[in-house]
Amino acid sequence: MKNLDFIDKFLNSGLGNEIQFAILLSLGIILLLLISWVIYSLFHFQSVEKIIQKKLKENEFQEAINIALEFMEKKKKKRRHEMIMVLYYLATAYENTKSYTNALKFYEEVLKFLHKKSKFRENTLIKIAKVYEKLNKTKEAMAYYIMVLDENEYNIEALYGIGLLHYKNGNSK
Repeated sequence: MKNLDFIDKFLNSGLGNEIQFAILLSLGIILLLLISWVIYSLFHFQSVEKIIQKKLKENEFQEAINIALEFMEKKKKKRRHEMIMVLYYLATAYENTKSYTNALKFYEEVLKFLHKKSKFRENTLIKIAKVYEKLNKTKEAMAYYIMVLDENEYNIEALYGIGLLHYKNGNSK
């Protein structure tokens, strides 16, 4: 019980009660600040994707872009899920600012993290196809819709997208 011996020696050291109280109070405050900082850090870092998502909902796309880029630049260790979501929201923000090249770049980055046959991967492929549609790149859009169907032949969004592309190009027969 060396830990208790240390405390016993401290209390019986001959220091005045006021000094002992000040030392214990200082240590308590330091410990409280350290615990507060750890809790703040945990919640702050976990919520970056929620902050970006909120900015997107409020149509503050440039602010969402700035937060996402700052996060990717400053944070050294990134959890896989956190990185996927930040990249996805960053691509969405760029898409909403009509910066389609950047949107495609970051949607492609998201795909690198995703496993085949996942619903989120299908969704990301569809988002890429729709961006290509906005760029009037029908062949590329069609290719991404077909990728979705390769993973899930019953994906209604991909089937509809292909049908719409055929209709727009006069292939309605």
